[in-house]
Amino acid sequence: MARVVVVGGGIAGVYFINRLLELVKDVEVVLVEPEDHHFFVLGVPMAFGGLVDFQELAFPLAALRRVGHLKFGANALSQEKDKPCIRGAREGPICGDYIVLAPGAVRLGSVNYWTLNGAQELYNKAASAKAVRFVVNTFTPVIGFQELAYAIKSRFPEKEVSVHVVYASPDYDFLLDAWTSKAREIGVEVSSDPPEWRKGELHVSVPAAKAHPLAANLEVAPTTFETDIERVYLIGDSSLIKLDLPPIGWGALWQATIAAQAV
Repeated sequence: MARVVVVGGGIAGVYFINRLLELVKDVEVVLVEPEDHHFFVLGVPMAFGGLVDFQELAFPLAALRRVGHLKFGANALSQEKDKPCIRGAREGPICGDYIVLAPGAVRLGSVNYWTLNGAQELYNKAASAKAVRFVVNTFTPVIGFQELAYAIKSRFPEKEVSVHVVYASPDYDFLLDAWTSKAREIGVEVSSDPPEWRKGELHVSVPAAKAHPLAANLEVAPTTFETDIERVYLIGDSSLIKLDLPPIGWGALWQATIAAQAV
């Protein structure tokens, strides 16, 4: 029986596990993730819009069938007896026939809308503000800010909501161009010039997404997402960033599907 070790319980890791178990019945899956739950980040705009409760976006990892869960954060790769392995600060080596790295990206900034507590905190601030302005001034912004702006305006139509893209990679243009016309239809201002802060306003500086340290020195095949370490795959935000693609949710799902078929 093959053993597959998956690092990261985000959307890429959980979806990979789901697809792999659909394709292969005789496989041992071990998930390495420090949290007890998967937070469904793609649903955050729905919670901002009042369609679901934030707590409903937290999925307990214990509910995953046929999956062993080791609760620690992986921070290094190694080879043991010709098998790829991962280690934590005090844990390991945890080895498998395959290692699938899905650690997400490192997000650098002062706001957080991809964890349960962070999303709730940002929502509370937005709900009490007179105006909410998202300011993008980084090459690889954490995606999702545009859906949040749309959701806030839909729920609070009397509130001023705007998005100001000062600077971002041209790769984001196709994402924002399609969204801009719809946003303007409901009254979300879109420009490249953010106004000065005024009392009662919430200005959200959109964080930057950077590749996770586990992925820093890896090369990734753009077709299978296998790295230059044999039988080690990299999927999700860090993989997309290294391939010069925007780190967006449906990209992670696409990679998870391809990697499951490859494994």
